[in-house]
Amino acid sequence: MYDKPDIPIIYDDVPTLGQKISNWAASKPNILILIDGVNGAGKTTLAKSLAKEFKTHAVHVDSYLPTERSGRFVGALNTETLKNDIRKHVNAPFAPLFIDSVCGLAVLRRIEIVADQIIYIRRRSRLGVYLDTEYYGSERERKEAIRNWSEVREDTGPSLLMEVLSYHENYRPHEKASLIYERKEDETFDEHVFITSNLL
Repeated sequence: MYDKPDIPIIYDDVPTLGQKISNWAASKPNILILIDGVNGAGKTTLAKSLAKEFKTHAVHVDSYLPTERSGRFVGALNTETLKNDIRKHVNAPFAPLFIDSVCGLAVLRRIEIVADQIIYIRRRSRLGVYLDTEYYGSERERKEAIRNWSEVREDTGPSLLMEVLSYHENYRPHEKASLIYERKEDETFDEHVFITSNLL
């Protein structure tokens, strides 16, 4: 995993992240902060935690999906309602607004809104192994992970998987982020298999 040297990394430390956000908000109190990352990275959990700490709002983009949908994630959103809700909160004084979404930059582009700051979440296992490298790793990592983990991602569905892969290729959110937030993964999985498959 190669990091851009100009993007700071915070390691699973919400208080430190909160201090960073306070510094951002000092120059723009009603700052709009996008929390981006792959599905299951912990975006909504972090957004709720930060909204509670700052006594403000979090917009969970998933909630703007219809109950039943087919096709792409971004294309299925109720964008008019989402846009109106974001603008309503952004106009409130002295409160940062957190937006959490997969394909976050694509969502904001569709509704013609620009984030002031971007937090990209990525996950590490308890042994320090990077997860989700099929999205943001090197070309070799992406190809290896897609082949070895295709059956693990049954919950995401092939349509969402391909959309998120394409989004990372086109938008590179992990490279455009204001900072990277690394979250230690609590779920149990076979790390030996993961490590071995990536060494083959």
